[in-house]
Amino acid sequence: MSMRTAVDESKAKAAIDAVKDRKRERIEAVEFPQRARLAKLRHKLGKDLQPFLAGLDLGKVDQALKANQAELRRSLAQDKEATAKQLAALAAADRAGLANTRRAIEHIKFKPYLTTLIPVETPFLIGARPAGFMTGSAAAPGDNWATAVLNSNQDTSASSMRASFYFAWQNPTSYLAVLNASADLVLNGSAGVDAQPGIITGGSATVSLRAELNAFIGQFEISYQQNQKVALASLSTDGGGIFGLGDVLNQSISTTAHLGCTSIEVQGDQMAVFEVALVADYSLDDGHAVADFSADRAIFCPGLNIELLTPPGPDDTPI
Repeated sequence: MSMRTAVDESKAKAAIDAVKDRKRERIEAVEFPQRARLAKLRHKLGKDLQPFLAGLDLGKVDQALKANQAELRRSLAQDKEATAKQLAALAAADRAGLANTRRAIEHIKFKPYLTTLIPVETPFLIGARPAGFMTGSAAAPGDNWATAVLNSNQDTSASSMRASFYFAWQNPTSYLAVLNASADLVLNGSAGVDAQPGIITGGSATVSLRAELNAFIGQFEISYQQNQKVALASLSTDGGGIFGLGDVLNQSISTTAHLGCTSIEVQGDQMAVFEVALVADYSLDDGHAVADFSADRAIFCPGLNIELLTPPGPDDTPI
């Protein structure tokens, strides 16, 4: 039976709509606000101390330092509680994905099989969150691209932007299928950060870029495997203070991220949705962050490769 059956477009779009806004924050996103909060508190301390520098009232300086330390302890306690809740939710999602992988392995273990390559060359959707991040896109077999620009100086403890290519594959049989999926994300662009100087402490700016491949199988999400996320760049600077003016950092990005997810179970007639994404996390406090993949630079995703590990029909014959 041919695996190149047409995908029901309405089902594919419905599946994409169901998952494209689903939160997928992992430990990177959990820790990111904490680092931003610490930098913001240091900057706030510098501003609080500025009125006292002329007279150098050491008592008031000491009070400001103690108040900042107390605020820092409260902030860390709040972060710890919030992080615990986020990690619990992530663990639950991971357990569901692990269960899917475990069942897939159980289905194919001890059975000889031939791998059937199924290229999915065109995404059903190229989109971004928030909407203003992506500036252009086009989809054609093997030639899918998007342009995107992050250019912000608005203070934020932790924000994220993502440009995503969504691919869909529907199991054309009534039998369970086990598959691997892989994709390349080709990037040509640049990233940069700078921050306003301050008398005691200046502002801060951080931007981190990564590539992701996320699989959505019905209610299950598989995003825990090591090769599903690839770090691309991380830039961080502060505005310095009495000991310096801070750095302005820029980095060219020209690389290919190879992403993969293995042992995925897809029930008969079930739709599987895959997201290949560039994600930009950033935090700013009197700072500026740029990630530019526009004009003659862009984000390319040639397609999604599916490796079918099960025959197109029942095969329960033990070895």
